[in-house]
Amino acid sequence: MRYRPVARLARVPPEAGCPGWVTPAPYQRWVRLDFGQDPTGLPGSGIPGAVYQGTDDDLLKVSDFVELTGPMQWLETSGTQTRTGFVGFEGVGSAGVVVHLDNWLLPRPVKHYYLRIEYGAAGVGDASGALLLPPGCGMVDAGMPYYNPGQENGMDWYTVIQYIVIAPNPEWEDFVFGAVMTTAESVFLVDSIEIATECVPEPATMGLLALGGLTLLVRRRHA
Repeated sequence: MRYRPVARLARVPPEAGCPGWVTPAPYQRWVRLDFGQDPTGLPGSGIPGAVYQGTDDDLLKVSDFVELTGPMQWLETSGTQTRTGFVGFEGVGSAGVVVHLDNWLLPRPVKHYYLRIEYGAAGVGDASGALLLPPGCGMVDAGMPYYNPGQENGMDWYTVIQYIVIAPNPEWEDFVFGAVMTTAESVFLVDSIEIATECVPEPATMGLLALGGLTLLVRRRHA
């Protein structure tokens, strides 16, 4: 099952652009990170700076966290960029950001997962994302649409929207997004990440399940 691309990716909410989406805003879980402050925190302290409007609980769980890997770091500003608040890095190497969300253990066969990312890249060899899931859970399918609104201060900026069907509802999800840098002048900046989820009873979808722990979401080469 291949999902249709959504038009004007930066503006389409899940209930308008994702086939099968049921819950209107605010969603069962709805997490938005604009990286206006350092998202890493002490274990058990939640995600600093996260905007949370999920209806399943009042706040993000204290077990939820953001981890920055490799040389990835929080940047309040970056060079001549007109945007502020990023996680990113410059130079040669590989690094990424991990967003870990724990779930209520609802006995639901299907979970809808909506992901929206805004990121900038200059001289990046490879930018990619993946969804890590517990054993016994997998992804039914997902399209890979992406939209390039053009350049901003010499960098290519992308808005990526990904709609994923998971079966069954997992204990947790780890979304991993990062890049491989190829030159000393390379720059990789993640400006925002938004995740919305809902659990729905949809037994017919189970027949489409393809189990797997690591699923490639977005993969694009940059010049």
